[in-house]
Amino acid sequence: MSQENVDVYFAAKDRLAAGDHDGFTRLLHPDVTATVTNFPEPGPFLGREAVIARLEGLAIEFDGQRYSDVEIIADRDDWIVLTYRWSVQGSRSGVGVDADIAVAFRLKDRQLFEVHWRESRDEALDAAGLGR
Repeated sequence: MSQENVDVYFAAKDRLAAGDHDGFTRLLHPDVTATVTNFPEPGPFLGREAVIARLEGLAIEFDGQRYSDVEIIADRDDWIVLTYRWSVQGSRSGVGVDADIAVAFRLKDRQLFEVHWRESRDEALDAAGLGR
């Protein structure tokens, strides 16, 4: 396992949870591509500005992001695939939401270059080209 790649992921997660979008932006490669299957706008989001705009939209919709139960399920080449529980509260409704998320990400130059949020570990493995 590439500890360096894992460290970049945890730094990104911690900055997002803290609402530090500037710090998170510095961890994104200028040519980053991101997709998400479990939201109405799946992307692709191309480049730092597009990714940050989507995440800032989520920050308006949800308060108090927490990440738990992180499990790395694959680490090959530049790809890491992991699962986690994302806990938030609706900004307007106050309703709490817990979602089990899988994500595949690829690093380039110690920055997030590709990020693919999925609903299942198999989908995330497929997004990384590491599936069946």
